Amino acid sequence: MALGYSYGDGLTYAGQRMTARLAGDPPGTMTRRETVLATGAAAQTNTLRWEDYTTLVMDPADDCTFWYVGDYLRPGAANYSTRIGAVRAPGCR
Repeated sequence: MALGYSYGDGLTYAGQRMTARLAGDPPGTMTRRETVLATGAAAQTNTLRWEDYTTLVMDPADDCTFWYVGDYLRPGAANYSTRIGAVRAPGCR
């Protein structure tokens, strides 16, 4: 199982991260190292909407790779940028 998500708070601009777990891992834990895909560097000022098109999918070509797409803002940017990341299940063939 994989999880892709926006993160941020009152001191951190919104960015994108991913994590995962294997089927045999302890319940209630994400045991794969959290990966920072994009660090946000600006505040969104032109709309109230965020992450309308974010998605996480399993690659049908190998059934082992999760692909995630999410948004963030670069320094001084008026519009968001998109980051694509992938995580592959270890030991998967």
